[in-house]
Amino acid sequence: MKIAAWVLGVSLGLVLGQPQTLAADASSTAPAPSASPTPAASPAVAAPQNLSDCLAEIHETLRRMKGDSDDILHEVTRTQEVTRDGVAEDKTQRNMFPTYMGTTMTALDALSRDVLLPPRPHWLNNSFAQMLDLQSKLQAETANITRIVGDPECSSGARAQGMVLGDITSELSKDLGALEVLIRETPPKNAGINLAAHKIGDTISGMEKVCDRLWKEAPRKLKSR
Repeated sequence: MKIAAWVLGVSLGLVLGQPQTLAADASSTAPAPSASPTPAASPAVAAPQNLSDCLAEIHETLRRMKGDSDDILHEVTRTQEVTRDGVAEDKTQRNMFPTYMGTTMTALDALSRDVLLPPRPHWLNNSFAQMLDLQSKLQAETANITRIVGDPECSSGARAQGMVLGDITSELSKDLGALEVLIRETPPKNAGINLAAHKIGDTISGMEKVCDRLWKEAPRKLKSR
């Protein structure tokens, strides 16, 4: 009897103590709530401190702007396919032999010779928007170059080229303003946009040459410090 009572007491003690043991174990193994992650701050992009880095950036910006200008030129110089009696005409042969004896041309064929296709506004707007973004970057890069060549140790020749670079950047802004007016016309006209895009291309080429002269004129210590 005593043995049975003792076994019963031990069993009851185990049963009654089990929830407390489990709760303790659960509290000791449960992972602590994690704190909300703090978003990392975007690192500030430092302006280049030497002429070599500045000119590398400006050359890349101009290269991309020239690509957008070329895309606009492509859009306004697309021509309709010329056919003769339903067969696509070879443009090389057409330029060499403008008329074909004994071949009948339909009225549609005659009207479609060298006819420019109307430019598609969404492609014009896409290329122009990219040029505007690059122009703001170009202005910042030009200002940074002007700051560097303002160093008292800079040669007068390099300082003069820096001033010319600033003038051309302002001219390019005016060119872009003129191009925007033409692109916003309804409908946009091929000829006007063609001329404006060519002028921008010429301005970009002129800026590239000024950058090259600036590099040659600048003292070595400004190029890589």
